[in-house]
Parts: sequence; structure tokens; C-alpha cells
Amino acid sequence: MSIFVLDLDGIVQDPEDPHAKLIKDVSRIVRKPYEELFDHYARQFRDNDTEEMYHLSLCNTKEQKGEVRVRWSQLHENMDKAKPIPAAKELLEVLRSQGHQIYAFTKGKVEIQKRRLRRNGISEFFPQIVYSARKGTREGFERDLLPELPKGKPIVVVGDSFYQDIEPALSRENISCVWIRWPDSDEPVPEISDDDHANLRIVKSTQELANLVKKGAFDG
Repeated sequence: MSIFVLDLDGIVQDPEDPHAKLIKDVSRIVRKPYEELFDHYARQFRDNDTEEMYHLSLCNTKEQKGEVRVRWSQLHENMDKAKPIPAAKELLEVLRSQGHQIYAFTKGKVEIQKRRLRRNGISEFFPQIVYSARKGTREGFERDLLPELPKGKPIVVVGDSFYQDIEPALSRENISCVWIRWPDSDEPVPEISDDDHANLRIVKSTQELANLVKKGAFDG
């Protein structure tokens, strides 16, 4: 059986105010490309406080700084709010029933993630939550995540962000990646297909992934 490493947001739960939405709003306020701000979040994020300071550093006027601060206040107010994604519990139940081990990998604060999971009734599936502020980088993947996983078992990494969840793992031949590429995602992504990487599967929803698991797509 395999070890499934799941990103939480975008896979099993949908935050009311995701960082991608915040970045889109700040991009509009400071008049900087969304791709530039998202890349900073994906690769250089340390914590929310330092990310807010980075956004404020991009402001040229007091008005812009005021708008950015208001937007960040909204994010903090909504931090605990997240709803379960359709088929999330179905996916987790079938993974468990088939004997796969489930780990969460997040750059969000663990206590906040635990509260969200409890409220959504799926905390029992995540006895292990691995935190890394460097999630989205090769260092975060190899130095913060991999040492926490059992040795000698196949690993399947599942995420909805290509740059944060998938790219750091793609170069490892012994790791399979599943990219849930939601049709309505705002994330800037490369135009790639399953054929571009032997260890990559691309699906359009958590339900599609659950169906693949049921069919034994990851058995052995």
C-alpha cells in the first residue's frame, strides 16, 4: 500500500478566503502581476505576518497600504472558515479502506487546520499533519516532509497547486503525483499534460481522484 500526502486546501476543504483570492485582490490594489505575487507566496512564504509586510512593501501610496491592511484583516477574520469539498470524505474513506496511509502537508498553521478538519468531520483521517513554511520548494519537500514519512513505501503526492504541491516532487522517480487541476482555478500554471511526466496524473476534481482510487489505480 502507498502513503498519500494530501494538501488540505483545495483537496479536502475549501477555505472561505483562500490565499489565492487574497493575492488576486492585492495584485489589483498594488498594480503588480498576479503571477509575481503568487510566485513569492509559493516559493518564499515564511508566515502570514512576513507575507503581509511583503505586500505592504509593494504599495506606493497610503491609500494602497490602507486597502492592503483591510484585505489582510479580512483574511485573518475568515481563517477558520472552510467547507468540505464534495467527495472529500469519500476519497479519505476509500484510501483508508484500501490500507493506504494518509498524511497532510501544509504551510498553514497546524492548529487552524485541525480546527477546520474537526468542523468538517474529517479530522480522524489526519493523525499526521506535517507543517513546512517552505512548502512549495524542493528544500521544504525533501527536508521537512520526506523525513516525516515511513521509509520503503510508495508515495503519492496530491495537490491543487502545481508550483506548491506538484513541482517539488516531480523530479523524484519513486514518487507519484496527482494534480487536481480545477477548471475554475486562478493559479498561473504551465501547459502540461500527463504525457509530459511519467509520474504525473492530472484530474479535474476530488471526485475523479476518488474514482481512480476505487478502481485500484494506485495499488502497487
